[in-house]
Amino acid sequence: MSIAESIDEQARGWLKFSLRREEKRLEGRVDPDKLRGFARSRLASRMRQAPGTLENFERKRLKRIGLDLIDSIRNEFICDVEREIGRLEHELAIAREGYGDLDRLEAREIETHLATARALLARRKGGVNGRP
Repeated sequence: MSIAESIDEQARGWLKFSLRREEKRLEGRVDPDKLRGFARSRLASRMRQAPGTLENFERKRLKRIGLDLIDSIRNEFICDVEREIGRLEHELAIAREGYGDLDRLEAREIETHLATARALLARRKGGVNGRP
């Protein structure tokens, strides 16, 4: 596998993650049959890409993949991960205040996972092949 193919596969994984997060946000508000398309449209709008471009990229039907597409997918992935980390930190803070049923050992484990996620995110923010 070439470096370009490796980057494309990694970006497909990021896109898949972001699409799942968007579908989760829309669940219950959109007809289940139209959920995937609606989520893709909203995601594409935020990324300033055409929904068809994302679909074609996801299905490996694009002949030429620009770095602007890869960068916008990576940036959306980073935003999703940051939102998820923020959500988990909030839940952990609430549990620490005594409003949840979380013991100390579980809290430490969650903190360790959050620290790992933050470290991975910091590396991802470095960009594709060192590009910001």
